[in-house]
Amino acid sequence: MQSPLVSVIMPYFNAMPYIAESIASILNQTYGNFELILVDDGSFDSSAYVVAGFKDSRLIHLRNETNLGITASLNIGLQMAKGEFIARMDADDVSHAERLQLQIDFLRENPSVDIVSGGIQFSETKRYQCYDYTNDILEILFLFENPISHPTAIWRKQRLLAHHISYDEHALFVEDYKLWIDCILSGLQFRILPTPVLTYRQHESQITKTRREKQFANFLRIAYLYLQAIFPEAVSFSAPKKFYSLVTNKVMDSQELSECIDFIDRLVELNQQKRELNAELFSGIMQAKKAQLLHFGYAKQADPSLR
Repeated sequence: MQSPLVSVIMPYFNAMPYIAESIASILNQTYGNFELILVDDGSFDSSAYVVAGFKDSRLIHLRNETNLGITASLNIGLQMAKGEFIARMDADDVSHAERLQLQIDFLRENPSVDIVSGGIQFSETKRYQCYDYTNDILEILFLFENPISHPTAIWRKQRLLAHHISYDEHALFVEDYKLWIDCILSGLQFRILPTPVLTYRQHESQITKTRREKQFANFLRIAYLYLQAIFPEAVSFSAPKKFYSLVTNKVMDSQELSECIDFIDRLVELNQQKRELNAELFSGIMQAKKAQLLHFGYAKQADPSLR
């Protein structure tokens, strides 16, 4: 029997009514040498019965006796994976038919790239979100956002294992962002392809809707640690409050605006000295952040309702 080249990991918890379409979108891929590892995280709806209805030798169905959470379930899937490549998939999204073929071809043709992701189409609005980002851009953007759509990602399993990287179960609701930060700090290379590879379903039970405040707080904590890892010297002139303003483009008053502008200028100067990040790209992105802060700051002064 041929060993699977790709292990697709799909954890789920009470995934009705979407899981059948999500599974079918993987089983109907134009590229066929994969295993689909489904991890039932203690569902009590009919999801498991739907999964059992699929008769395909590439499908592996695991079940947690209790609800362990998505991060633990992902790590269980990783431990079971036999493939050279790991692909992520959520139980409420739909992978486009050529997704795996496109991404596997790219990784084969670009051996220096470790993790690749793609664009998405939103299910409700039909709007596309597609970027063409290289590693030089992404290692800067990771300071302020998570530009990678988790269920579009695929990576070389052994490259992450070599650095002892797996999902951090303490990174609640931001397990993907913490994984990317661990990878980028280990020197692994990313690429986002501009091609849409997945339809992203929007609904009220998503983590981004139900746990937004906690998710953002954990994101800020990890992002600030990333800043400190790149620029240890920044600790002497930065503070979480300034970093929060930089991420959100929000300032409380003119004094805070002035401090944040100074913070940006000092980071750019520090990077010019150390060359930790691409100097031209970093300067350009930080100038754009400065313009956003200034715009919000002036708008706030003109409109008291923004205060």
